[in-house]
Amino acid sequence: ALSISEHKKVLVLSKKESLETNTNYAQGGIAAVQDAQDSTQNHIDDTLKAGKGLGHQKAVRIMIEQGPGLVRKLFRTGVEFTMVNGSPELWMEGGHTRKRIWHCFDRTGESIETTLLKAVMSHPNIEVRDQSLVWDLWIEQGCCQGVILYDSSLKNFYVEPAQAVLVATGGVGQVYRYTTNSRISTGDGIAMAYRGEAEIANMEFTQFHPTSLYEPDAHLKEKSFLISEAVRGNGAVLVSQDGLEIMKGKHPKESLAPRDIIAREIDSYIKKHNQNFVYLDLSKMDIENIDQKFPNIYQGCLSRGIDIKKQNIPVVPAAHYICGGIKIDVDGRTNIENLFAAGEAAFTGVHGANRLASNSLLEALVFSKRAADTVLSVEFKRPSGVGKPNIKYLSPDKATAKQFKTLVKNILWEYGGIVRNKQGLEKGLEELEKLDQKIKEKSNSISSNGLELKNMMIIGKLILASALQRKESRGLHYRTDFPDTDKNYEQDTICTIHQERRNDES
Repeated sequence: ALSISEHKKVLVLSKKESLETNTNYAQGGIAAVQDAQDSTQNHIDDTLKAGKGLGHQKAVRIMIEQGPGLVRKLFRTGVEFTMVNGSPELWMEGGHTRKRIWHCFDRTGESIETTLLKAVMSHPNIEVRDQSLVWDLWIEQGCCQGVILYDSSLKNFYVEPAQAVLVATGGVGQVYRYTTNSRISTGDGIAMAYRGEAEIANMEFTQFHPTSLYEPDAHLKEKSFLISEAVRGNGAVLVSQDGLEIMKGKHPKESLAPRDIIAREIDSYIKKHNQNFVYLDLSKMDIENIDQKFPNIYQGCLSRGIDIKKQNIPVVPAAHYICGGIKIDVDGRTNIENLFAAGEAAFTGVHGANRLASNSLLEALVFSKRAADTVLSVEFKRPSGVGKPNIKYLSPDKATAKQFKTLVKNILWEYGGIVRNKQGLEKGLEELEKLDQKIKEKSNSISSNGLELKNMMIIGKLILASALQRKESRGLHYRTDFPDTDKNYEQDTICTIHQERRNDES
């Protein structure tokens, strides 16, 4: 928005408050080469290694070459990165071979977003509308004309025309029973783009963060409390309830192994031993200063009755990040004219089959800037003969939609979670189809919960169908019936609504 606003007027729409995003909750940091002992090639190699053969090399190189300059620009803009002797304090995180994580203690996302939002709010060419519910993209003749919104106070739909629309709606974590994601992460942008005939890629690659705080009533809460990767990067070790190191002998990097490996090991261990969690043992850390280094985590645990200066942290995996999304090129373009995407809602290919820690903020930073540059460099043309869209939408009422959303979460957690197989994936799709019929029977009103439910259903089907299509195990996608990696699947999984229509007709 800031880049485009120097030359054009920008409207920023958010269905909740502007700060209610996954970026705001990102604790760890943003990966960018800074240290003399590090190099661009090292970071590229780490990223591609984590991606397990599916990382798009061109996009990865662009991100890692252009990232450091943009991160330094954030610093000049006012983001208060943690400094030591005039230089950024760089952290180590899982999967990285060098310290390259810029951070603002353990509130990096919040610091970045607050700084940028302040600049956005004060810019005369940018209008920000919170509590604005985008119901759908307005697409005619393969061209995005703007967006369709719903005004809940007036109870009517209206359109907002635009020369270009950029989808930056974040992730899909709320389709799972346990997630670290914001309550608004219901996959709206991906679902809207799918309905509008955009290509959606690699939705089977859901990243489960290995260490969310275990709470007995976590399934009743909107989101789980995240324990950053950086805690392990600073010496914490994963141990069983008996104190045994569960990653010893499982991977050369042990508790700093990539997230997919650790999440599966924790999931396997707690199921095998009929336990609910494992511990993060903090005894090898600088315990006395842990409240200064990780103030957010320290206070968050303390408010839940855990003093991490004296106690280990009980942790379990939770849905955290989707590596798939709306397929874009390196300049942010989708296959729909005038429609762009960036951030977690977009699929650039940089993460491959598994995202390297702290590459998400970097990807969002680099490719949103490239998308903005593209918007400014092209002349937009509208197809002739386009009128106002025909708007007819019904959904279940708020209470019913909320109940159905819980069912979606349970289905995805049960059948599309950390470990999968053909029988479970087919059962999950069958359960969603049954639920779809119930939703249609109850669709007699209009509600924001109903819209989110509609979008969550699309996301759930995309995840399960993509996972069923990939008959191998690779990175974040693990199938017990196909436990090995197959070179025949060294390609992206592409879904379109046309595919679904063909399947319905066959």
